[in-house]
Amino acid sequence: MRFYQIFSVAAIFTVMVFNEIFGSPVFVGYDNQKEETSDYYAPPQYKYDYAVHDPETHDIKSQWEHRDGDLVKGAYSLLEPDGSMRLVEYTSDKDGGFNAVVSRSDSGNSRSGSPSYNNEYF
Repeated sequence: MRFYQIFSVAAIFTVMVFNEIFGSPVFVGYDNQKEETSDYYAPPQYKYDYAVHDPETHDIKSQWEHRDGDLVKGAYSLLEPDGSMRLVEYTSDKDGGFNAVVSRSDSGNSRSGSPSYNNEYF
């Protein structure tokens, strides 16, 4: 503890001597510079899509989505195990929230026994 007290007194003494010899420090730079402001807001925008068609694993699906500001529109589809295709179309905005419409197209295959997969969708 004694070391810190001696160190503190020495530091204060050094600053006092420095100020006596060279005068008070003058801060130049940041406070004297004009600060430029920029508007970094830009409405978010993006578009993407992808599709998977793997006949070996029967993984067949796709999705797309577009965003322009607060409005998002998109859709995705997937092949169900019974051979039907599920399609989900959605929109989202700050006023209406998230809204989705789900539809299903039957491929004519009924689920009897093992699932049937058709490649007619892609």
